[in-house]
Amino acid sequence: MEEADRKELNLFAQAFGHHQAGRLDAAERLYRRDLCRNPAHAGSLHLAGVVACQSRRFEPAIRLIARAAAVDPLAPSHHANQAVALRELGRAGEALLQARCALALHPQHRDALNLLGRILQERDKPAGAAACYRRALAVDPAYPEAHNNLGTIYAEMGWTEEAAAVYRRALGLRPGFSDALGNFAQLDDDASLRRILSIDPSHADALCVLARRLGARGESAAMAATARRVLALRPDHAEAWNCLGVARKQLGLRAAASDDFRRAAKARPGLIAGWINLGDTLNEAGQVRAARKASRTALVLDPARADGWSTLGNALASGGAAAGAVILYERAMRSAPRRADLHSNLLLALNNDPSIPPRVLRERHADWGNRHALLRRATHANLRDRARRLRIGYVSPDFRRHSVAYFFEPLLTHHDREAVEIFCYADVRQPDEVTARLRASADVWRQTLGMDDEALAERIAEDGIDILVDLAGHTAGNRLRVFSAKPAPAQISWLGYPNTTGLAAMDYRFVDAITDPPGDSDAYATEILVRLDGGFLCYLPSPDIPMPAPRRGRITFGSFNNPVKLTPFTLDLWARLLERVPTARLLLKGPSLGDLQVQEAFRYEFSARGIPGGRVELLGQLPDPRAHMKLYDEIDIALDPFPYNGTTTTCEALWMGVPVVTLVGDRHAARVGASLMTGVGLGDLVARTGEQFLDIAETLAGDVARRDGLRRTLRQTMEKSPLCDAPGFARRVEAAYRSVWQDWCGRDGDRP
Repeated sequence: MEEADRKELNLFAQAFGHHQAGRLDAAERLYRRDLCRNPAHAGSLHLAGVVACQSRRFEPAIRLIARAAAVDPLAPSHHANQAVALRELGRAGEALLQARCALALHPQHRDALNLLGRILQERDKPAGAAACYRRALAVDPAYPEAHNNLGTIYAEMGWTEEAAAVYRRALGLRPGFSDALGNFAQLDDDASLRRILSIDPSHADALCVLARRLGARGESAAMAATARRVLALRPDHAEAWNCLGVARKQLGLRAAASDDFRRAAKARPGLIAGWINLGDTLNEAGQVRAARKASRTALVLDPARADGWSTLGNALASGGAAAGAVILYERAMRSAPRRADLHSNLLLALNNDPSIPPRVLRERHADWGNRHALLRRATHANLRDRARRLRIGYVSPDFRRHSVAYFFEPLLTHHDREAVEIFCYADVRQPDEVTARLRASADVWRQTLGMDDEALAERIAEDGIDILVDLAGHTAGNRLRVFSAKPAPAQISWLGYPNTTGLAAMDYRFVDAITDPPGDSDAYATEILVRLDGGFLCYLPSPDIPMPAPRRGRITFGSFNNPVKLTPFTLDLWARLLERVPTARLLLKGPSLGDLQVQEAFRYEFSARGIPGGRVELLGQLPDPRAHMKLYDEIDIALDPFPYNGTTTTCEALWMGVPVVTLVGDRHAARVGASLMTGVGLGDLVARTGEQFLDIAETLAGDVARRDGLRRTLRQTMEKSPLCDAPGFARRVEAAYRSVWQDWCGRDGDRP
């Protein structure tokens, strides 16, 4: 052997020795010296790339290992380690290809099998991932990483005992295996988490597990403090930045949370959860364009990521593109068919499409019930006493400053406590002063954040609830899977959702004879419809809302409804109205309408319908609720969207003396406006056809005397109407509860 060759071999051997000893800087220096002598040395190219990967410098790692693969394309490890770096950068498709190349060269390559499993698992392909882990364990039964990863698959499937057993095997092979300890801790094994942190109080990954657990329980401040502990130790810890962002988002600090998610993305560009959380936060803040960009970044990193499609769908919906949102929600469901929340997003969006017949909507909702229902409780031990005091349970994520609270609080406050005992099951992430009032009015308040559906169903059954009432339907944060388990003898859907739930275990739904006329409406619901006399809603306005101001000047139509409700049909109708009243303007306000891209889109839609942009004013969020209400002083006539009518917005307009013109449709969502307007004595403003809608609105625009009179008197009229009669409404609801209860008592079994 020549002297030069011996020196080269010696240099590589020294580098490899440093590498094995964990002295990465020294190893890298010697690998690079070796490459100066021989730029095509595959061993130094490959291992210098591995050092870069271990140092989390993934871009140079990919370049170096790719050069090694070009020199020696038949070495499986060259492809496997490229896959490692590509996956870390979020380039899942390329990583998948390289992992498969490694296995084509060496089908028993345990690390490539394990890595392929990780990639498939992250792309929501659990069966394929589990098969890879099992193959890796067949090659090496003492491979702790594969045991740990197989445990995560079992945990995702809800097989907690099997997952715990696999984690224990991983820990038996490597007692200090922090990933397995962390995953074990996530099975609600607090002992494992305490064990890690007692050994190493600065264990960053364990602290992040603790932070996530605190957040799941709604302890946002503690979650933030824990994330900051990690960042004090490791300022570039991407997951800690992500946890801090989640905590600050839960605390309502959206701007700070957005910054945190950006820091997470900077620390680790391939952290898909950070991009998705950023998109969600920006969308909630009305920054739709930026939200769409963040969501698309997540999808570039992983096109199969269900949350990415859902978040992008939310951003499209916020900007008024409901049809596009439906397509993306369907794409999300294909990626994660077991995700009940993604399926609920789709159903909520379908309520905006007037072309879908009500019977089809019923079928789509029933499909949710068939797919996601839990094992149903067979019997209930509640005492069948027709006259006893009833235990009523209300379940909602919206016991806070939210539209639901405007209608729930008057009922809660005026319940007859001799007739009913009230339990509130609250999934509230951002409690506020409204939460405090509701909690004070309940007999029993249970914070349910962090409880899984099975545990919550068991808690409700243990509480002996007689009638369980859902206030969310398929809106965000719902717990419909709890209802599918039938923890109470009688279950009712009310208030929060304008359609059937689709659950066989949901016995009844509260409506009225206007929203759901007897006949076809009964066939559109999977529940038995209970029609409340005087309307199915009771409104409690905020006590500090200013009085309406006199209105003069150019006639102004307006709507403060969510832009997702502004369907093409609605825009067509409103554009025709502006043609009929050529001196009028239209004022629209919504969370996303402050975004320039959304404004441009809506101005284009009106321009395409012949309405110049100057006749349409678009406003975004106003931070002060009083300022929001005062904005009604700028409106003469409010317009109700179709087919998904407003509810809170209609009540707010009426309270501020602004009449609302509404169009009746063939489903509950398209008849709520008619119910509200009839309840306050303005049934003549309810249209049966589009032409009648235009005639009513045009006539009212020309009737200054009537509009002035309504502005002066409408609030007093509302106060005296059934819509604001809280004691009377509470008695009607309690009578319905008693009837439902007596019906159950009179049956042999549990089915209605």
